[in-house]
Amino acid sequence: MNNPVKTNGEAPRGASPHIKVKSKLAWPEMGFAICLLIIAAVLAFAVSNISATVQYSRVGPQAFPIVMISALMVCGAAFVWQAFKGGWRNAEEREEVDWVGLALVGLGIIVMSYSMRIIGFIPAGSLLFVMVAAGFGSRRHGVNILAAIILTTVVYIGLTRGLTISLPEGPIEHLFSALR
Repeated sequence: MNNPVKTNGEAPRGASPHIKVKSKLAWPEMGFAICLLIIAAVLAFAVSNISATVQYSRVGPQAFPIVMISALMVCGAAFVWQAFKGGWRNAEEREEVDWVGLALVGLGIIVMSYSMRIIGFIPAGSLLFVMVAAGFGSRRHGVNILAAIILTTVVYIGLTRGLTISLPEGPIEHLFSALR
C-alpha cells in the first residue's frame, strides 16, 4: 500500500493539499551547519583578541576576518534553513562519498601544514596541489606535478617579491634568495 506521507513537505500527487505531511530534519545539512557555526564562533573569539591599534588606514587587521566570519555565519544559517526544509529539494539521490579522495585532500592539507617549515613553501604547496588533484580524480600525475611546481613557484615569487610577504624557505627557496 502506498503511503501518502512524503518527507519533502509537499503533498503527494493527487492527494488533498490538506494532508499533514511529515517534515524530516536533514541531518547531514544540520551537521554541516553546526560545524560552520562553531568555526565562525571560534574565529570570532580569536578575532576579538586581535589588538586593533589606530594606524594610518581605516581598515584594521580585524576587517577581513570579520568578513569571513560573516560569510560563515550566513552559510551556516542557510544550511540550518535547508536542514529544516528537508534537505536539498532537487537532490534525486545522494552520491556515495569518495572517502579515498576526501582522505587525499585532508592528508594533503595536513602534510603541507606540517612540512612547510621543513621543506619550504614550493615543495609543500606542490605536494598539496598533487594530492588534491589526485583526490579529485586526476590520474595525470606528471602534468599535475609540473603544474604544481610552476604554480607554487609563481605564487611564491609573487608573494615574496611582489607583496614582500615572508614565507617558509627550504632548499629551493634559498636559490631564489641567492638570485636577488
